[in-house]
Amino acid sequence: MSPSAERASVSRLADRAGARWQEHAPVSFGETSVAATWTPSDADEVAHALAASAELGAAVLPRGAGTQADCGNLPERADCFLSSAALETIDALDASEGVCHAGAGTPLARLQAAAVEAGWELPLEDAGRGSSLGGVLATARLTPRAQGFGRVRNVVLGLEIAHANGTVTRCGGRVVKNVTGYDLAKLYLGSLGSLGVLCGAWLRLRPKPQRVVRLESDPGTETASRAVDWARRASVRACAVREGATKAGAAIELAGDAASVAADRDALIAEGLQEAEDVDLFAHPAADGHLEFQLSFLPTRWPALAAHLRDLSVGYCAWPGLGVLSVQFDADAERAFALAGEAAAIAEGRWRCETPSLAGERDVFGATDAESALGRALKAQFDPAGVLNPGRMAGRL
Repeated sequence: MSPSAERASVSRLADRAGARWQEHAPVSFGETSVAATWTPSDADEVAHALAASAELGAAVLPRGAGTQADCGNLPERADCFLSSAALETIDALDASEGVCHAGAGTPLARLQAAAVEAGWELPLEDAGRGSSLGGVLATARLTPRAQGFGRVRNVVLGLEIAHANGTVTRCGGRVVKNVTGYDLAKLYLGSLGSLGVLCGAWLRLRPKPQRVVRLESDPGTETASRAVDWARRASVRACAVREGATKAGAAIELAGDAASVAADRDALIAEGLQEAEDVDLFAHPAADGHLEFQLSFLPTRWPALAAHLRDLSVGYCAWPGLGVLSVQFDADAERAFALAGEAAAIAEGRWRCETPSLAGERDVFGATDAESALGRALKAQFDPAGVLNPGRMAGRL
């Protein structure tokens, strides 16, 4: 689309949005810059915005709190953000059944606090530290407490979705599963808003643990060799291990019934850990300007992978109970992607680049054409005009 055509498209979008349209300073994603936000008031208005965008040949970036913008490839094009800020509501929180329904724009922290007040726990974690519910579901990122909480897909009972053709559909509901057929909710989780815009969700809560205990090792202690065994203890809800040039150590959180937590606490203290009021489960060997990758690994390959990274003198943060680690390579993009591939081969796992702004033209998911075939077919059915987040998903869909 030519620059003049783009300006005309944005102008016509603004006319359709009316008072829901706001222009602002440009926000850049590589070569793509976005300088306007459309903020629909409900799911029907979200669907209207998508239908108008499809009609005008425009592209939108669904956006909650903006904390997950580094997930996935950079968008290939975009004419405006489609904000979920007005979809902030907790419509239902049934303390007798342990379920709740909230709008996609609801801050996760608000939802977590409401669950606790009702005597429950929301088993979702805020990877972006300030994320909205919609962002957490659309990215479905692994976080340290996923070892105890389970994956995002295990928490979601049902969804409301606005589609690029201007319709709103619902899948699932407030009960675990009451019909036969496909569990379509799982299709949208982790899709980065490329198949539809999440507008609301039914979520499953869980009882609050009787006791929570946090432990850490002494700074500088080598913990990698013992980390997998520690992570396997019954009440471990999260286990993070950090190894780096200047820092090393482990942080563990136990949660559950009081007897199990006490038994695991005593055993881990006997192995040299100590109680701490707070621990940093997201501890990270951060270094600006370095390409960061998330690697998955088989537990049996952990010793070989840890030794390989140590030989490379690169720092990492691992969650051995989940079989995932984050690592950064101080190298140019071509070399960094090659190192990630070597490490993934040793781990018998996969990699994903977490810094798309440094990845150049490379697909941050490393998806092959064959792996992207099903994704292309889904995209063609759900978003034939390429309205939703074009280019962000695996295979640059």
